[in-house]
Amino acid sequence: MTTKTDFFIVGAPKAGTTSLHDVLIQHPEIFLPELKEPNFFTADEIKQQNLYYNEKLVETPEEYQKLFSATQKKLKGEASVSYLFYPSTAKRIQNYNPEAKIIIILRHPVQRAISHYQMDHRLGLINSSLETVFRNKDKPEFKNYFQQYFLLGCYFNQVSRYFEAFPENQIKIYFFESLKSDFNLFITDVLNFLGATHSDFTFSESHSNPAFIFKYAFLQKLYQNPSIRKFFKLLLPSSILKKSGSALTKTQLTELSATFKQDLNTFYRTDIDNLEQLLEVSLEHWKK
Repeated sequence: MTTKTDFFIVGAPKAGTTSLHDVLIQHPEIFLPELKEPNFFTADEIKQQNLYYNEKLVETPEEYQKLFSATQKKLKGEASVSYLFYPSTAKRIQNYNPEAKIIIILRHPVQRAISHYQMDHRLGLINSSLETVFRNKDKPEFKNYFQQYFLLGCYFNQVSRYFEAFPENQIKIYFFESLKSDFNLFITDVLNFLGATHSDFTFSESHSNPAFIFKYAFLQKLYQNPSIRKFFKLLLPSSILKKSGSALTKTQLTELSATFKQDLNTFYRTDIDNLEQLLEVSLEHWKK
């Protein structure tokens, strides 16, 4: 018997989706596949764009179904942050399962852009500055970077498409700030939304994808090699890196000029205004 995925964590990237995923897989009633981001409903767009991440794609319905076929758990979900951006994805998911529940986490678009850029820079995927990408968005070599850092933060149309495809009671919007301020309350609300028990659920809180760089250039260079990075993660998981403190790593900082900050505020202002009206919330703190 074919079973449908019950819920989707669709983004935004760098807004806490991995931390949520890593907690939900600890719940006895919830199953998420070992492959965190199947990207099944966006595989065509990712292949067509030839994005620079070399992501694993699940491309056939048979492959996708196989991810969930072995579980008997009450709820089955997945988390692919590419699902928020591409225009056709919400409708594809709705056609697949019109009763699916959708979780969206949004983050201040400038902070999200910085975090996304820091990740790519740490992995050696880009050497240009964030401002260089913004100023040269029309050049072919910066087109995909501009999408990943800046267009992904234009949330209004992305979120609107899900409200057009699904009833409002099947969509839950969260903000990164609330996740950071009270993670336990956030998880309890997510479990309530999904219909999973939470009274006896205890979990190990995840702090995924920390914004660090190695102090030593040779370690940073090694870390940028995908094969060696897998070894690093086995040898030095994030918990150990955190404990190592200043011995091996330091906080990754990206400074923005005052002019660039102002230009980014202008770039996002109308989108934030529209998002406020759509969600009926105040995002005044995003405009400052």
